[in-house]
Amino acid sequence: MRANNPTEAALWELGCVWPDHPSPHLVLSVGTGYQNLAVNELGPYRGFWVDGFLLRILRAFLSSPSLDGESSWSALLNRLDDSGREKFFRLTFEFEGPAAPLDDAARIPLLKQMADNSRLDLDQLTRALWASRFFFELVSEPEYLQGHYVCRGVVLCRFHDVRPLVGAICRAYTSPRVTMDNLMLFSLMKDDGFCKKCGYFEKDITFQVRQLNDVIGLSLTFDKAKRSHLASFPKPVEWFLQRQWKHGCWRQWGKASKCCGNRLKRHRAASSDCGSKRRKTR
Repeated sequence: MRANNPTEAALWELGCVWPDHPSPHLVLSVGTGYQNLAVNELGPYRGFWVDGFLLRILRAFLSSPSLDGESSWSALLNRLDDSGREKFFRLTFEFEGPAAPLDDAARIPLLKQMADNSRLDLDQLTRALWASRFFFELVSEPEYLQGHYVCRGVVLCRFHDVRPLVGAICRAYTSPRVTMDNLMLFSLMKDDGFCKKCGYFEKDITFQVRQLNDVIGLSLTFDKAKRSHLASFPKPVEWFLQRQWKHGCWRQWGKASKCCGNRLKRHRAASSDCGSKRRKTR
């Protein structure tokens, strides 16, 4: 009765569980269908039983964001900017007639048929899901050279075996690549980023920024007009520094990832001298 669409409650819970990262990278809301009610046109007769005060109160109550999932979703999107809306997706469809009550078991076969026949545009959602599987971390502190900060990092994958994911992307698009704004960092068509035996993915990248607080966006680019941000982007390099330097230790989440044969894929001195020096503040 209070949150028919639980997205708002989930976002509140996200901020409680992960207060350092309250903004989600991707939100998928699955609806149960809705009826697009047209505005009633009043005729010459306007009485209590046609458009009375109580009926207006009832319609307003039933269409409020607390009870109506579509109204709640629209209210949520209205509070977001353009970049924030790109991370929110909703799958639902419109009923041609009145929506079926949730306890009407006799209409389940009809609802199933409607869901099977509905044509939803899943391309943008699919690209966003693919891109969210890849994430970035720094492997050392940025080095200031000739007016720029040289940032060295690595792109990792949440899947231990990246080959099925890369195969699906390459079958759908001819030249998928990871870019920073308009700068190409590497191509997914090449197999030098993952182990040919176990599929462990790790790709070293280097880029430059003028200031550590400059917002950058690493994206999985499919063609000139289609791209989706990697997990956590867009963010400044300073954001990664604050989360990887904790309690005098340089943290690398990917350091614990293993390639085949229980062998660490990489060993970096930046991780081994944990606590030996304090990060310089520029």
